[in-house]
Amino acid sequence: AGLKLFPGQNNITGQTLSAQPTMTVQYYTALGPGGGLVWESGEAGGATIIEASGLDSAFPLWTVPGPSTNPTLTNITTGQSITWQGTVPAGQTLEIDMDKQTATLAGANVYAFVSGDWIRIDPGSNRMTYVGTGATQASTLSWNNIVG
Repeated sequence: AGLKLFPGQNNITGQTLSAQPTMTVQYYTALGPGGGLVWESGEAGGATIIEASGLDSAFPLWTVPGPSTNPTLTNITTGQSITWQGTVPAGQTLEIDMDKQTATLAGANVYAFVSGDWIRIDPGSNRMTYVGTGATQASTLSWNNIVG
């Protein structure tokens, strides 16, 4: 079953399945015509279950704060995995945009170091993992969950 959202603030919770770096999920949902957007978020360590509403797949922006070496994001549900091969230094941020298929580190193009699949979040339940050697902060997934 998908996530049912209500007017106002809605919270998404993650289910911790193992001791790994944390991952934060953030996205926007429509409140209706002229109603604006509401920020949605949830956080858990290891494998996180994301319940996504909507009718279409979403292609998130993945943000990885340093330090993290060879950060890897996997959607176990779809079998997709993406890795950035290198080290994100402390104080810098890696951004991988699955929709635009771009990668930047501290604003510089680092697309050449990306391998794997451009991850999608399908409607319903998605089991996600983030692994990064030496990671001390949560990575973030964000997308605009408005259909149409």
